[in-house]
Amino acid sequence: MTNGVEGSIIEIASPALRGAESDVEIDRETLEEALDAFDRHDYDEAEEKAQSLLKQSGLPPEQVGVPLFVLGAVASRRADDLYAEDRRSHYLNATRYLEESRDYGFPDGREAEGLFLLGRSLSATGAPQRSLPFLQAALKLDKHHRTEIHQLLASAEMAAANPNLNKALSHNAKVLADSALAARDREDGWLQRSQI
Repeated sequence: MTNGVEGSIIEIASPALRGAESDVEIDRETLEEALDAFDRHDYDEAEEKAQSLLKQSGLPPEQVGVPLFVLGAVASRRADDLYAEDRRSHYLNATRYLEESRDYGFPDGREAEGLFLLGRSLSATGAPQRSLPFLQAALKLDKHHRTEIHQLLASAEMAAANPNLNKALSHNAKVLADSALAARDREDGWLQRSQI
C-alpha cells in the first residue's frame, strides 16, 4: 500500500525502477512462490513475498507485473470479507495494483483473472463504467467467472452515461440462465432484472 502517497506504486516500492544499482540477485522462485501462496489462499505469505520482490532492486520490468498482480488480487479477495468503507478502500488498492500489473503485463496465464479482478474491483469502488472494457475482455477469456461477469456487465451497462438497457437485459438473462446459480444469487438476478 502507498499509505496515501501520490504516484505510482512502483515509484514508491521499487528501487530497481528508480534507477538504483542492482545489488541483489532476484530469487526467480519467489515470483512463483508468491503466486502459489495466493492460489493456496495464504494471503499473508503471498503479500509478504510480493512486497519483498518490489523492494528488491534488479527486478526486470517484464516481471514487475507478478508481484503487483499478487498484491492486487490479495486486496480484492480480502475486500470480499470486509464491511462498507474498509471494503471500498481494499478494492481501491486492488484497482491500483491491478492497473499497474496490467500495464507491466499480467503474469503468464493470469490475464483472464487479472481482468476479472480489475473489472470487479472497479465496479465495487463505484466506477462501473470504467469496468466495462476490462469485464468485456475478461468475458472472452475467463471460463470460471462468467455468470458474475455477466452480472457486473449488466450493472455497468445500466450505469453508463447512455445506458444500454438491451445489453443489460441480455447479460442479466445469461445470469438467470445459469442452472448452477445459488438461490440468493438468483434472487439478486431477478432484482437486477426489475431495475433494468
